[in-house]
Amino acid sequence: MPFAKWQFRISQFVRSSLFLAYKLTVYFKNTIILLIKDLQEKAKALQEEIQALKEWKKIRKENLKSLQEETRNMITAFQEKNKAIWEKNMTLWQKSMILWVNVKTLLTEEVEIWGEDLDQWKIGLDLWKKELDHWNEEQGFLAK
Repeated sequence: MPFAKWQFRISQFVRSSLFLAYKLTVYFKNTIILLIKDLQEKAKALQEEIQALKEWKKIRKENLKSLQEETRNMITAFQEKNKAIWEKNMTLWQKSMILWVNVKTLLTEEVEIWGEDLDQWKIGLDLWKKELDHWNEEQGFLAK
């Protein structure tokens, strides 16, 4: 093979290889540019979503704070209402305890006063009941 032909083929091969390399370089360059643009768009969309989530979180936090304040106010009002009722109940309970102490004292005093006479009084009461029963029987007998 003559040198000129051989040189021509090598130059053709080099040209085709260089052209292929150039085409591949341009293809990869365009692909990378498209990927970069796509990633930039996605990053921008992600930033917007992050901002929207931050705003939503802020609004939610404010709503929760106001809800907590309302709940605290309701609890405070309920406790104040119950406190008044509880104080009334405590006053009533104290008066009841005083009454029972007075009743106990009165009964104790009566037992001390009657003492031995209490047994005599019970016997007299039993006799009176018997007399009443006899009288009722007589009334029933006379009514017939």
